[in-house]
Amino acid sequence: MNSIISLLGAAALFNQALSAPAPQKFPGDVSPQDPRFTYYPFDAPLTGPCDLTTGPDGAIWSSNFITNTIGRVDPITGDVSEYQAPSVNLTKPRLGDILGRSGLSCVIQPGSDGFLYAASGVRNELIKINPTTKAIKVFTPPSTGELPSEVGNLESFNDMWRGPKGYFTYNTEEFIDFHPPTPLSGPLAVIRAETSDADGTYIWFTAFTGNYNGRVNIKTGEIKAFPSTSLLSFPTENTVDGEGSVWFSTATRNSVNKLNPNTGEVTSVKQPGTLIEALISVDPRVNIAVHYGPGNAIWFTELARNRIGRFQL
Repeated sequence: MNSIISLLGAAALFNQALSAPAPQKFPGDVSPQDPRFTYYPFDAPLTGPCDLTTGPDGAIWSSNFITNTIGRVDPITGDVSEYQAPSVNLTKPRLGDILGRSGLSCVIQPGSDGFLYAASGVRNELIKINPTTKAIKVFTPPSTGELPSEVGNLESFNDMWRGPKGYFTYNTEEFIDFHPPTPLSGPLAVIRAETSDADGTYIWFTAFTGNYNGRVNIKTGEIKAFPSTSLLSFPTENTVDGEGSVWFSTATRNSVNKLNPNTGEVTSVKQPGTLIEALISVDPRVNIAVHYGPGNAIWFTELARNRIGRFQL
């Protein structure tokens, strides 16, 4: 009888093993405190990864704030690479000269043409990256005339997004400017993170100083705010996962944060190694980008810790 029970138990375990999803292995610096977190540090000091995205090659690419370089994390091997972004404006009397290697840029996105696009902040340049050859081409938009030529126009300092029509045309490589109606309005962010329900489809945004996430009903124009549960957390970027939940980063809190778009409930997961959460986490990581990417995971940047992080869902 015992042998029969043992055989039945072994068969059940075997069937369970077959039906359970195989664990995903993503190499990197896995946190011993919370193995859901994996980190990918840059070798070069003070790189300052800021924005990130998934490239056409399936890798994670970053725009680095301090060094004006482009970073790449291979999610399969865990290899971290860094590519220097050339500049055509460093030979001209522009603000970028004063800052040396720092471009203070924080944007990288895939285009609709199979290339990646980034910007160089105060260097006033748009960067085109071939994800296969790693070749980088630099474009200088024409001056808008709103700022002195020595300053430039802080080309795409923070965000950009691909679309059917925009200010850079793929085939002609020409620029078209769209001017906000209000002088000195300082346009900063644009992104298309969508969710839908029975009432419509929504565009989501973060209100950095307002301390909330917001959504716009595309059909009705109605705007709804979802306050952060943490005081002065400064929501920075957001993304939507495979199940329609909204995740957002907070510049002052070392956490990844999930927002239920149906209930407004916010769930925060503290990053391992955080000593104090308080108003400003200790040690401060300065989480900027957050991105749903390879392996059903939330990828994020830690500007102050010089690394890219991954949170397994």
